[in-house]
Amino acid sequence: MNDGSPDTPELEKVLAPYLNRIVYVKQENKRTAGARNNAIRHARGEYVASSTAMTLGCPITWLRRCSCLTTTPRSSFTYSNGLVGERGQEREFMKGCPSAGEATFGSLLVERCQIPISTVVAAQRGDCKSGNVR
Repeated sequence: MNDGSPDTPELEKVLAPYLNRIVYVKQENKRTAGARNNAIRHARGEYVASSTAMTLGCPITWLRRCSCLTTTPRSSFTYSNGLVGERGQEREFMKGCPSAGEATFGSLLVERCQIPISTVVAAQRGDCKSGNVR
């Protein structure tokens, strides 16, 4: 989902070799939740990945994480550290928001586990239907 990115030409160059394997949708800026929800609506594969220009850099990493979900069927999603901040002033997310323990609903709710949403790859399994994420 391209949510009105100012980096569209660069983004589309990076995506070009993968366009036969991904769904790429471009829209006017609807902010993070609007972009994520629209992307989920358009998803037609087994996996849904949210990404920003900062986390898109390595498609091979995304493929490895999808493979991890395939080989670990009890897992619903994977995530990783990511870069946050303005270009040229990026910093690692986990350094500012360290996590402790497993990523469960409870640990997320009390913010014991922090997940940079733009690094999540989720499996759409069983009765998990695409819906809104906020």
